[in-house]
Amino acid sequence: MALALENFCTISRLEMEERRMNAAAMFRRGASQAEVARVLGVTRTSASRWHSAFQAGKDMKLRKAPGRPCRLSGEQLRSLYSLWETRSKWTDAQFAEAVRIETGVKYDPDHVGRIVRRLGLRQTRGYHRETPREAA
Repeated sequence: MALALENFCTISRLEMEERRMNAAAMFRRGASQAEVARVLGVTRTSASRWHSAFQAGKDMKLRKAPGRPCRLSGEQLRSLYSLWETRSKWTDAQFAEAVRIETGVKYDPDHVGRIVRRLGLRQTRGYHRETPREAA
């Protein structure tokens, strides 16, 4: 199954802030929301939100993101997607160990499902959650 990389390779916070600042500059020059959305490659909803903030004189810089940022780069996530495809079934513990070996980043088996969901794989591949009986 081919998965569009945009689904799990997000741009950095710095790039997002730069895009918003570019939108503010375009609005100052009189660009329409549709033009900003098209040029910057964002949805019209985002351009509309940014325009409202710009008109209200709000700071266009990004706020601190909630939660902990992902410890894996886009390239590492791409490699994990390919790795996932090599087997028909994974347990949480198996995939957590594979993530550690492949990337050097240790994830607890209870949290590795976040990576699986981010890659969009839980619904499309055999995913087996190990029961306590199986672990013994």
